[in-house]
Amino acid sequence: MLLKIIKIIEETSDTKTFRLALNENFNFLPGQFIMAEANINNKLVRRAYSISTPPTEKKYLEITVKRIENGLMSNYLHSLKENASLEIKGPYGHFVLDEKEKHHVFIAAGCGLAPFMSMIRYVINKTLDINIALIYSEKTPEYVIFKKELDQLQKNKNFKFILTLTRVKEVSKGCSIGRISTDLIKNNANLKSLFYVSGPVNMVDSILNLLKELVIPKEKIKIEKY
Repeated sequence: MLLKIIKIIEETSDTKTFRLALNENFNFLPGQFIMAEANINNKLVRRAYSISTPPTEKKYLEITVKRIENGLMSNYLHSLKENASLEIKGPYGHFVLDEKEKHHVFIAAGCGLAPFMSMIRYVINKTLDINIALIYSEKTPEYVIFKKELDQLQKNKNFKFILTLTRVKEVSKGCSIGRISTDLIKNNANLKSLFYVSGPVNMVDSILNLLKELVIPKEKIKIEKY
């Protein structure tokens, strides 16, 4: 499916959100991803990107992409301008919202936040009876994506946002300092919740160890690594 880029949002110095116009019906579940395809240096390159918009949005979908040094696709996407086109395939993936559960804990780092934005927006748009605690780790305030929207979403009584920063010396209002810990999880989450973890491989593995320490059953944990 060839989609036109109708808007590019600069989230941070190295991360952009690409809004792609939907010209036909596109059904997906909150948390799923698409494959982006491009011919780069005479080579067909494919990369997976989580959809950050909810299924309730029918006019467009968005992907959020961090530019990686020497990353073929990320650098290619960051070079594109509005009105360019992008080939996508999908949707794919089983890292999706379980609407039968009432309590959810989302744990993310970096662009691992993207699938959770789809889930959070979906829950709020549908006014579902679901409680969400989002624990999000970043380096410094300058690298936090979707910050204004997440602050606004806290007006919803069933949504809680916990931000922790790993490369700051002084705590700012509404933030914690340091990596995600068992104490941070215990103090902000219902431990009987369904846990979702999304981010780089090392981060996900580290969080799995913390959840093991907290005696969270394996069947109550979903993961997405990249």
